[in-house]
Amino acid sequence: MNLEFVRITTLDSFKLIPRHLFEQIGGRSWTVDRLFKLGTQVLTMPPKCFWVLMDENSHVKGLLWIVIDVLSEKVNVIAFSVDPDCSDESDLDMAIEFLRRFIKDFNSIDSDIKLKDKINWITDEPEKFKDHVIPKTRIIEV
Repeated sequence: MNLEFVRITTLDSFKLIPRHLFEQIGGRSWTVDRLFKLGTQVLTMPPKCFWVLMDENSHVKGLLWIVIDVLSEKVNVIAFSVDPDCSDESDLDMAIEFLRRFIKDFNSIDSDIKLKDKINWITDEPEKFKDHVIPKTRIIEV
């Protein structure tokens, strides 16, 4: 299935994300109910970015949520989730490649903040990162 990242910035777009995409994220320190209750704040409080993965029919099939840590100059992935019906082994590679392009584009903007080409990823499934790093903790830097 051909999926494409689309950034969302409005509460109406946020509400289109299927609840199960958040519920299937393991190891989260927040509840899905609280996330939906605070949806506007989650979207509007910088430096956070939300993208949805949309299929060719404009159906939401996944999400990617990051926070930019301006002090460490790194991208921190809060959540990445893809609908099981269209998920495959290339999802992680696709997300990492997308974030590397995001970092490059972000750094091309005239700003005092320049991000390092490092991505912090908190995961309960470090085995999925075996092609990228040798994980020793839940925080994976790729």
